[in-house]
Amino acid sequence: MGLRLNAEYYKIEQFDAVTQPSLQVVVDNEAILPGRVTRNSSGVITLVDVSFVNLYHLETEGWDLSADYSVQTGAGRFSLHAVESIMLHLKTQFSKTLPEYDAAGFAPTENGGPKHKSNVTLTWDWRKWTAGWTTRYFGSYKQFGAAGGPSSLQFTNGAVDRRARDYVGAQGSDTVDSQMYHDLFVGYAFGKTAYESRTWGAAGSKLMDGLTVQFGLRNVFNKAAPLDVAYLDTNYALSPFGDIRLRTYWLALKKSF
Repeated sequence: MGLRLNAEYYKIEQFDAVTQPSLQVVVDNEAILPGRVTRNSSGVITLVDVSFVNLYHLETEGWDLSADYSVQTGAGRFSLHAVESIMLHLKTQFSKTLPEYDAAGFAPTENGGPKHKSNVTLTWDWRKWTAGWTTRYFGSYKQFGAAGGPSSLQFTNGAVDRRARDYVGAQGSDTVDSQMYHDLFVGYAFGKTAYESRTWGAAGSKLMDGLTVQFGLRNVFNKAAPLDVAYLDTNYALSPFGDIRLRTYWLALKKSF
């Protein structure tokens, strides 16, 4: 196939967009999201409703980049697929009377996310065998309440949100580190061959014909996600872009008739 490159710029504006706000966003905007925060007689929060809500305005802007390359060799076909997502802006506006807040590069707890996400997959195909290695990357992002983020602009005129000083202090920085994970899979596709007929017999060969088996490891190096103290109660103080289960295994069977 050779080399193929693709670059797409997007800018999407939506009114009355449906989104699911984070718990902290609902609490921060209790006045304009009535009925979603329940308090007891002492004023202590007992329940927060984080079901989907209609935003007045949502705007997202960025780039999606991709590259594909494949080459046939005596040892099989090697294919490389790489994608990069660059988020320039992620602006939300809960009501017409409130300003927009840009959450690109800020914490998911502020309805934000990393500005850069990418993954690269190298796949090898040879006869009935296939194998692949994927590397997933998530860029760093600012801790909840960091200066310049949605909460700081909304409540402290751009300075570190007073409620978030404990988060930033416990984090040791106003930034959650970037993270990278690696995945691996190996597969084999059975078919009607003389060798398989001798190995499995007539009945076994019929059963195995059209069967594809794949085995994989997700997070091969058993790497923990970086510290994100804003997720102390919901994700063991780890960034939500990693898996708290660390390395996981999977097995897939597919039968074609």
